[in-house]
Amino acid sequence: MISELTVSYSQLIVYNKGIKKPFLDWTAADIKRGYILRDGLISFEAVSDYKCEIAVSSPLHYDENVNSTRTFSLPFKVEAEGIMVSSVGANSLEFTIEPGEYTLFADTVPLGQPKANGLYKVRYELQFVPN
Repeated sequence: MISELTVSYSQLIVYNKGIKKPFLDWTAADIKRGYILRDGLISFEAVSDYKCEIAVSSPLHYDENVNSTRTFSLPFKVEAEGIMVSSVGANSLEFTIEPGEYTLFADTVPLGQPKANGLYKVRYELQFVPN
């Protein structure tokens, strides 16, 4: 399933449903690394503050996208209630992923050329691969 989200403050947040305040302050080390990892929450640097597509799946094995310009993988434990994807000030998108231990693979796929203001649409493909 693909949903649309407006990115702000150059960050996307993936978190377990039920977390009340998923927005974290970034340290210099977090910025250098490109993400924050906390229990039940990953916040990562987005490449463009613009509308983006969010695609969430749970395949048995990671399906690499050859058009991805950036990929990372991090551990993620999904609780019983599912996951949410959001950005600061944006509506949260809800996705159903079975509870369990996963490796979250996040691919960044450009969907067009940058506009005059430098912004462009991106698809973030989030694959929750069971451990």
